[in-house]
Amino acid sequence: MERQYYARGKKVRIKELTDIIAVKLNEEDTPLAQQLEQATAFFNARESAYAGEQQAFQNAGWYFINPTAESSMSFHRSSAKRAVGRVFQQANGRTLIGNNLLTVQLKFELSEQDALALLSANNLELVNKLGFDKHLYEVKVSTELDFLDVANKLQERPEFLFAEPQFIEQISSRYKPTDPDYNKQWQWKNNGSNGGIANADVHAEQAWDITRGSGIRLAVIDNGFEVNHPDIKEAIVDGAGYFKQEGMSSTTFEDSLSHYPNNDHGTFCAGIA
Repeated sequence: MERQYYARGKKVRIKELTDIIAVKLNEEDTPLAQQLEQATAFFNARESAYAGEQQAFQNAGWYFINPTAESSMSFHRSSAKRAVGRVFQQANGRTLIGNNLLTVQLKFELSEQDALALLSANNLELVNKLGFDKHLYEVKVSTELDFLDVANKLQERPEFLFAEPQFIEQISSRYKPTDPDYNKQWQWKNNGSNGGIANADVHAEQAWDITRGSGIRLAVIDNGFEVNHPDIKEAIVDGAGYFKQEGMSSTTFEDSLSHYPNNDHGTFCAGIA
């Protein structure tokens, strides 16, 4: 079933898998693990866009079962403490578990008392007050309500700056280059060592999980660079060249790397690019 929600003000489309629910084991459920492994076989047999995704969920205690299967009905109902979530699939094939939690922010002009009153009036249970911005809260929607519908309706209300559902998903390791000098380049991943400020960087690792620049051509405008540098030479495309000054008032374009001007600053900038 096609569904949608808002993230950063834009609609995101996902698919709800209505023939599956996610359940998380607690200590009293341990004897049922073998039963659940059998019940999840049909789900694990489905094509997955990412190898190991279901195994990662299972390692965290989450199992995917058919809620109508006779073998799972008693398990589905037997414990009020058991975590049960709805299952969704992103357009790229990744699996999401809905846990009825939302992150919401209300208008700054409201008083704290009025903001909390609005949460209560909308049947939202306060879970956490998030301290990194004003009127920012983690709230829980009643299991009797559709948390996506609630989030969408709140998003469209003028008192709310945003209302976004939280999902449980498997996050794979960030891409990290194999360059032996990578850890010396603090601008990509600043861990705060050597007097640096943690996370004061360009957050490149998050971007590299999405794209690494394939098919993108860059122009470096500087005073030349070392064209034979091992980090640069393989990236120079055919037709690259440089402008050569002729006299005091004219320049010509040299369609060649021969006698290419070399400059430390340009090498540094080209290397970063």
